[in-house]
Amino acid sequence: MSLRGILIPVVAAASLAALWGCGGDNPTGTHVPDSGVTVAVSTDPGEARTLSPVTFHASVTQEPGGMMMMGLQMMQMEVRLEGTDPWEPVDMSWDGDEDDYDGTCVFTSSGDYEVRAMGMMHGSHHMDEMYHMNGPFHVDRAHLEAGGYRVEFESFPGHLHTGAASMLRFWVLEPGSGGSWSPVAGLAPTIRVTESGRSPMDLAATESEDGMYQASHTFAMAGMAKAALLFRGADGADAAAEFTMPGPDRD
Repeated sequence: MSLRGILIPVVAAASLAALWGCGGDNPTGTHVPDSGVTVAVSTDPGEARTLSPVTFHASVTQEPGGMMMMGLQMMQMEVRLEGTDPWEPVDMSWDGDEDDYDGTCVFTSSGDYEVRAMGMMHGSHHMDEMYHMNGPFHVDRAHLEAGGYRVEFESFPGHLHTGAASMLRFWVLEPGSGGSWSPVAGLAPTIRVTESGRSPMDLAATESEDGMYQASHTFAMAGMAKAALLFRGADGADAAAEFTMPGPDRD
């Protein structure tokens, strides 16, 4: 399985009927035939990007005459980066409003994701698909403004492991024509990696294509980690763009 599909949960389950998952911005409900249940999923408006919390909401409604009581016996939402397998669950928690659930997750890889909800009705012994988002849920790269430029960042693979090499990539861009972005080449920057409990380490960046700077690093410590691009900004002054990553898992 590609590790690019893995997400890092940041909210723990809070009830026996807890929902696990990560949602999307499609509010359309999916009706489960003969169940009397409809599930709808939504996220806060705005851009979803890696390394930033994405908050989502799932609502389960019962049609008149439905047999569901006290919520579903079990429910979980699952996501996967398109083209990867298997589905990955992410923690959710009951919000105290009968059949509404909320949660937050941090994506570690950009791209288009599939989103679905799986549920188990009372009296059943298997999970049924109760919601499948129409179309992909898109996640952009983490980015910020520094030195007069837009700096984007992503690690490959997105989910880090101690003892395994990761490629750290930065894209430096400036506004182009028609709302586009143009790469900023020739910066000769340094990539600085800070691991939990260790002194920062500076790496020479390679410009593998115009405006994209990268370096390989093997993480030794579990816990939160930071990656920063140090470069000369548009005004000639020193600039830095730093990103905090969910730390490597200990293998």
